[in-house]
This record gives sequence, structure tokens and C-alpha cells, in this order.
Amino acid sequence: MAQSVHSAASDGVTRRGSDRRAATVVGRMYLEGILTEGEAEAGFCYAETVGAYERTKGHPPRHSQSPSFEFGRKGADGLDLEALRRRDDVADKVERRIHRKCGPIQKQYDRVQSHVPLFPILISTVLEEVCCNDRPVHSLHYEMVKKILRTLAQKVYGLDVVEQRKPIGRRIDAVLVAGTAIHRPRVHRDR
Repeated sequence: MAQSVHSAASDGVTRRGSDRRAATVVGRMYLEGILTEGEAEAGFCYAETVGAYERTKGHPPRHSQSPSFEFGRKGADGLDLEALRRRDDVADKVERRIHRKCGPIQKQYDRVQSHVPLFPILISTVLEEVCCNDRPVHSLHYEMVKKILRTLAQKVYGLDVVEQRKPIGRRIDAVLVAGTAIHRPRVHRDR
């Protein structure tokens, strides 16, 4: 997935239908080289897991949501639970299907949360801000987010976490505009 985030954003153009996750905080952290591909994918999976869990438990929607959290909350149909309940003809089927899925969703959520430290509370709060609420955090928290996402990627989601190499040679600034990367080489002048 992170590869598709990179290809969607590296074109320099935001097209309709491109991956919306490139414009999220996790997507930008990946494009800036803060997160590896596996860590970014773990962040997206974490948001989907929390969204699906909150959907099955009937939690009210969050005000700001990442696309991954929204996908987990609304499911593959793209409709939230309240909208599906309003359809009288399928309401019973939907309720049965959701309750059937509650068990695996609860197990996945418990497994994920077992790897997120409970103390200090700041850790889980920062992780939810970045992954689920799509809100940026201070750069001092990047290492903590990276460490938790690395743990989730390896132990929960079974993803490879390979450290990215730093670019060698000419330094490049990446200016992020609406989730896309426009690369401009730095100009070095002799004085």
C-alpha cells in the first residue's frame, strides 16, 4: 500500500481517484522519510482496525478521520451503520452480519491494543491522533510513533520493516502540496 501512496504522490499531481491516504499525516510522514513502507502500512491498518471496532460497538463518529479509519468505520459498502439501519428491507441482515463479524474484529482490536503501551497515556493518544484522527503531532513524538508502528507491523500485521536509505548525492527538498510531493533541488551558490 505504501508503494501506491508513493506513486500516487510522486507524480506531482493529485488526480481524482488517487489514493487519499497520501494526503494523511501517516502518508506525509512516509513521503518525508520518517516512516518506512511497513510502518506506514501498519498505521493505515491500525486506523482501519480501530474504525471497524468503533463501528461494531456503536461509538459516535469522530470529527476528523483519516481515510483508513473511515474505511474501517464504514466498511466495504461505504455506508455507516446508522445509514444501513435506516434501510428497512436489509436492516435485519445487516445486524446479523455485523454481529457475526464482531468476534473477529474484537479479537483483532484486542491483539493490536496489547502491543500499544497503556502507560504513559500519551503514547496511545498520539498514535490515535496520527493514525485515526489524521492530526499532526509535534516532531518530538515521531520516534515514539515510529517505534509503536514498527512493533505493530512486525508482531500484528506481519509486514516487513526495512529501514530506508538516505539519499546519496544532491540534497532534495520535498514540498508537500495537498498530499503530493514536488521535488525541488536545493541551489548551492559559491560565495
